[in-house]
Amino acid sequence: MVGLKGLLKQFSSISYYSSHLSNCLDRLNKKYPDGIYKKEFPRRVKFFYEKLSLHGYIEKRVREILSIEQNERLEWFSELYQLISILIGLALLIIISLTSYEYNYWVIFVMLSLILYRPLEIFLFLIKWVFVPEGGLVSYRRSLATFLVNFIEVIIYFSIAYLSCGFYNTIKLTLYSSMRIAVTIGPEVEQNCSSLSWLFPILVMIQIVISYFLIVVVIANAAGAV
Repeated sequence: MVGLKGLLKQFSSISYYSSHLSNCLDRLNKKYPDGIYKKEFPRRVKFFYEKLSLHGYIEKRVREILSIEQNERLEWFSELYQLISILIGLALLIIISLTSYEYNYWVIFVMLSLILYRPLEIFLFLIKWVFVPEGGLVSYRRSLATFLVNFIEVIIYFSIAYLSCGFYNTIKLTLYSSMRIAVTIGPEVEQNCSSLSWLFPILVMIQIVISYFLIVVVIANAAGAV
């Protein structure tokens, strides 16, 4: 009798969980009939880009000042933003290379957060470019040029990160290493040993992901697929 009650209890538990699973699957089927990547994922990407992108925020303010609608072209702003970003990156690279002061952990982490913001913003833009297409391309050549400038930005800003952590001593070495990581997966030059050495492979992996995703988008853009 006890065994029969136990079996009935187990059966009721299975039926309960099966019913909940069925309800969950039904809700998913009704909410995402066309899949997650077609509508929901692009909506989330656009939301995060609008909230986290400094480029998007400043562009919105420029449009308000100039009374330019969202569907109108404002290509010069993105190009100017890229050039200013490169100039800031080069200036930071020179300043840090001339600084011999050893920063503590918290200062380094704050610096890295600010330094790596631009590469991460580029990565977010690339995801938005692929999954949230808005309007047609002005020119494939222009898009290719802007992607190449983005690639240079990634190299420069990761060079700043490596230099600020003390992994390399000169601008030449850190730029060379960053370029090798971006195009061949891994540095050839051995980095300096420091208390932050554990951080080096993490930075390398982040740069590889961003760089290779950028390369894939460039190839797809050149082929006219994106």
